[in-house]
Amino acid sequence: MDAIESAKKLLPEGSQVYLVYFRVPQNPNVPITKQKGQPRPEQLRAYKRGNAWFEPAPRGGKAVAVIKLPDGAVINGESFCSLTEIFSYKIGRAIALGRAIKQYLAAHGAA
Repeated sequence: MDAIESAKKLLPEGSQVYLVYFRVPQNPNVPITKQKGQPRPEQLRAYKRGNAWFEPAPRGGKAVAVIKLPDGAVINGESFCSLTEIFSYKIGRAIALGRAIKQYLAAHGAA
């Protein structure tokens, strides 16, 4: 079972889960391996695999989970991958969803 299916079991019926990925574009003129820490916001670009105008660098990125509840409330969770780590969609998705679910449970109690 993947992270999205696990998250939906903890949310009320009719909740919608969206994931957005942000990646650092590959730039041969700027070696990102010499940079440390999280990518700066101006380095990140929204990215959808197979439908992007740029080739992402293998390191650095951000995953954002957005949960829209049936009552209209919106909850966000984010995960960052530093510029020294290889970006993983699976791990980023799981962390971002976990943080969003944690916010939901803190506000609404256990489902």
